[in-house]
Amino acid sequence: MNRNIILTTLFVISIQMICFSQFFIGAKAGYTSSWPDYGDIELPEDAQTDINGYNINVILNYSITNKISVGLEPGYVNRGAACLPGWSPRWAGDSKLFINYIELPLLLNYKWKLSNKLSLNTAAGYGVSYLVSAYRSIQNNIDEPAIVTQLNVSNILDSSTKRLDHGFYLGSGFSYDLGIGSIVSDIRYYQGVPNIERRNFMKNRSLSFSVGYMIKI
Repeated sequence: MNRNIILTTLFVISIQMICFSQFFIGAKAGYTSSWPDYGDIELPEDAQTDINGYNINVILNYSITNKISVGLEPGYVNRGAACLPGWSPRWAGDSKLFINYIELPLLLNYKWKLSNKLSLNTAAGYGVSYLVSAYRSIQNNIDEPAIVTQLNVSNILDSSTKRLDHGFYLGSGFSYDLGIGSIVSDIRYYQGVPNIERRNFMKNRSLSFSVGYMIKI
């Protein structure tokens, strides 16, 4: 008897999930600020470690219920670092590293309806990132232009940054329904897990602000 009740309950839940299931596709873009985690490394006084860049992502979202969905958001993101410890030689001016990734986060989303069209969304998940290009910028004097050099990311001697990164995503945002589509906006925090530097302690950390649009298919 108990077995029949359990099977019936699971069947009803499965039917409800299928009825609510919907696929969404879209795109978003925005601004990304990165400030790496240097651990216990002592930085110069008033050191500025943040790097500003941008992000572009495709939205692939599968709604399991009217509140819960699972999404993949493959994209391109700028991260980086300033005031890098351990650089040799130690430059007197500003030193910056710009590192560009293709990322693939897998997210679990939860939606709260605030009104008929407006919703508050939260997301949490994990993802991998692959380094596709890197640039080093060195400015020895504020009166002189910075010297920007592209690094060979596949050469350990030229670039000490590891190519593979992975970590946690956590964020929230809003969506506004417009017929078959929705305007979406979000704030997304990323915390890398591994040390991405071969010679020094450094973990990726960034905050992204994005706006986009997605439609139901």
